Amino acid sequence: MRREDGARIWRPLARRTWAPDPEPSSRRKDKCEPAADAIIVSGRETRAEPDAARFALVREAVDAPLLVGSGLTEANAASFAAADGAIAGTSVKRDGRVDAARVARLAAAFRSCGGR
Repeated sequence: MRREDGARIWRPLARRTWAPDPEPSSRRKDKCEPAADAIIVSGRETRAEPDAARFALVREAVDAPLLVGSGLTEANAASFAAADGAIAGTSVKRDGRVDAARVARLAAAFRSCGGR
């Protein structure tokens, strides 16, 4: 569905899951102003990675910067290579402080898989 101003109205796919309404856009993308600087896709809680299939669905549906909001690790970086970035916290900390070596390894793993 769309509002009168052409904004997309989201509908639930399942409990706590959202997807864009499938109706075609009535306005050209290049004429629309984005409402957000980026879209964040997260897992259910801290350290939980997003569902890779849902992440791919969002990547396909939006033409905006897309960030992994939780759960990005060296081991799963390839699953989220289509992301424009990530918000990393827990996975790069040691003893409650950000560890520069962990940040470097995570960034390298993400970039080596094609992540931006």
